[in-house]
Amino acid sequence: MLLYLVLLSSFTSILADIHFTEAVLQHHSGLPTFLHNGDFKDIKPDFHMAEIVSASVTVPEEETKFPHFELMDSLRLVGGNLPVTKPGYFSNLPQLLTLSLEDFVIKKLKSGMFEGIPSVSSVFLQNDQIEDIEDGAFGSLKFLTAIDLSSNEIEKIRPEWFLNCDGVEKLDIRHNTIVEIQDGAFKYLKNLTKLDLYSNKIVSVGENAFMGLRSLSTLVLAGNQLEDIRDDLVRGVESLDKLNLSQNRLRCLSEKFLNSLRKSINVYFINNKQDEDCKGKLYIFTKTHPDINIQYLTEDQEYERCQKNMTVNIDCNLLQLRRYWWTHPDHSMFFG
Repeated sequence: MLLYLVLLSSFTSILADIHFTEAVLQHHSGLPTFLHNGDFKDIKPDFHMAEIVSASVTVPEEETKFPHFELMDSLRLVGGNLPVTKPGYFSNLPQLLTLSLEDFVIKKLKSGMFEGIPSVSSVFLQNDQIEDIEDGAFGSLKFLTAIDLSSNEIEKIRPEWFLNCDGVEKLDIRHNTIVEIQDGAFKYLKNLTKLDLYSNKIVSVGENAFMGLRSLSTLVLAGNQLEDIRDDLVRGVESLDKLNLSQNRLRCLSEKFLNSLRKSINVYFINNKQDEDCKGKLYIFTKTHPDINIQYLTEDQEYERCQKNMTVNIDCNLLQLRRYWWTHPDHSMFFG
C-alpha cells in the first residue's frame, strides 16, 4: 500500500510538471472538454483523444516520459518543449493509433523515436523543420498506413527512410524543398496508394522513380518546377487513376506520354505554359480517347471557350449553371 501511494504521488508530481496553454479532450461518448493554462494532472485517464497546444516540461529530460493514459488512442501535440524525439518517450500510451506532432524543432527524425507504440497506424509530422530521417525510422510501427511529412525542410528523399514500411498506403510530402525524385525513392513502399509531392521545387524525376508502385492510384506533382517529363513517367504504375501535373512549367504532353496512359485516368494539367497549339492537341486527344480525361483549362478558360464557340453540350451547360449559381446565390436551383 505504501509503495502504491509513493508511485501515485510520483505520477501526480510528473503530471503537475507538464503544463500547456490549451487542450481539447474527448471521451468515446460525450462532448469535448476544453482546458486553458493547465497541467497534465487536469487530464483524466479515461480520455481517448487529446489535442494539446504548447506543452512544456519543467523536470530534466532524462527523467520524463509522456504520462501514462491507458485509453488514449489519438494524440496531437502542437509546439512546446516536450522531448518528443527521445526513444520510447510515448511508450506509456499502449493504445495509441494516431500520433500528430506539429510545430516542433526536430531536424533529424531518429530511429528510436517510435519505440513502444507498435499499434500506431498514422503519423503526422507537420512543420517540424525536419531535414533528414534515419534509416528505418518508421520500421517499429508494424501497422503504419499513413505518413505525413508536409511543411518541413526536406531536400532529398532516400528510400532507406521507409525500410519495413510495407503497409504504408499514404505518403504526404507537400510543401518541402525537394528538387529531384531519384530512381527507387519509394521502392520500399510497395502498397502505396497515394503520393502527394505538391509544392516542392522538383525539376526532374528519375526514370524509375515510381517503378514498382503497382497499387498507386493518386500521384500529385502539382506546384513544382517541372519543364519536361519523361514519356515513361508512369511506366509500371498499373493502378493510377489520378495524376496531377498542374502549376508546373510544362509546355505540353508528348504523344508517347499520352499513349502510355491507362484507360479511365484523370490527368490535371492546369496552369502550365501550354500554348494554343498544345491546347488544340490535347482537345483532339480527349475527343479521340474519351476514356482518358485531361483537364487542361481553368474554369474561366473553359467558360470562355464555351462562349466563344457557342458550344452546346452537357459540360458547357453544367458550367454555365454553376457560374450562374455562384453569381446569383439568392436564386434556388434544384437538380433531380
